[in-house]
Amino acid sequence: MTENYAKAHQLHPDLKNSATLSYILGVLRGDGYVYHDKKGHYSVTLNVKSLKFAKSFRRSLVKIGLKPIKIFSDGRGYYWVRAQSKEFYNWYRSLGPSASRELIDAIKGNEIDFIRGFYEAEGGISYADYGYKLRISNTDYDIVEAISKHLTSINILNYLKRYKNKNGCIYYQLGIYRDCKRFLGLVNPCFKYIIDNRIVK
Repeated sequence: MTENYAKAHQLHPDLKNSATLSYILGVLRGDGYVYHDKKGHYSVTLNVKSLKFAKSFRRSLVKIGLKPIKIFSDGRGYYWVRAQSKEFYNWYRSLGPSASRELIDAIKGNEIDFIRGFYEAEGGISYADYGYKLRISNTDYDIVEAISKHLTSINILNYLKRYKNKNGCIYYQLGIYRDCKRFLGLVNPCFKYIIDNRIVK
């Protein structure tokens, strides 16, 4: 597993507004992260338990012109995706934190793709006696609220609640019941969906 950092940092990824870039941003606002270390590496990274998710994110990085290393497993059930790009790092940092105006502009017209990435990273689906329940949870209220508002604007019924976990950490959960299947049909995630009345993980 080797990486040529110098060549990777010379890449010029396509950072124009697009469905692919919006999906990448959704993932990064969820489980992914972008960072700069003391060795001069500018990394775009995702480590997740779903190989489907890892492959989907890697394909998207390739599509915008990055050259991620091959997906590798850490031996503990997690799959890693990593690409190097100083240009992407600087651009991503320029978007600011949370649901900034810069982020909203960057995904304009491709909000569903952003939601797809965020759902794959932070969402889940379960079944109870009353039917399927879909949820998206995160500690960033502004991001979850922005998603809730967009779904409401396209008539997908949802609710937003505040919770506290056993460690005292506050998080916010967006829930969908009645429109669960409609949401999945619209967002089309690479996993966490329903087929033949069963949840696909």
